[in-house]
Amino acid sequence: MKIGMIIPYYGKFPSYFDLVLKSMSNQQNFYFIFFTDRKIEDVYKLPPNVIYYYLSFDELVKFVKSKFRDLKIQLRYPYKLCDFKPAYGYIFNEFLKEYDWWGYCDIDVIFGDLNKFITVEILNEYTKVLCRGHLTIYRNIEEVNNYFRLYHPSMSYKDVFSDKKQ
Repeated sequence: MKIGMIIPYYGKFPSYFDLVLKSMSNQQNFYFIFFTDRKIEDVYKLPPNVIYYYLSFDELVKFVKSKFRDLKIQLRYPYKLCDFKPAYGYIFNEFLKEYDWWGYCDIDVIFGDLNKFITVEILNEYTKVLCRGHLTIYRNIEEVNNYFRLYHPSMSYKDVFSDKKQ
């Protein structure tokens, strides 16, 4: 079981980021994939399960827009990426091919032993585990990667992705 955690992060890393990386390094089966405008390896020693792609925010915006050519995507500020989190499996699918699961997490979290709580038994039973924005994982299959498209009576992904609000 391999879990790829997508983390687009733009701006200065917090002062305790070395502790976040240390906690990430202790996670078996979890791989943390950063997209950022910071050259992380120049400042931090990266554990083997932390991967990063240097990408300006403008380049990331172009990349996201290329996935939704039929929408007028509004992504003017990095904080708006929070609205796109449920679609990361679709947006970043080419970076997730080798993973059985994908997810997202915040970097203001110091992780304990995730494998004690997110067990193989749980992963075998569900397609989505946890539901808060700071840590959520999904089974990496096409149906699940498109959950964000499911109908909801009060909002649609099209409305959210094209809304100018942060």
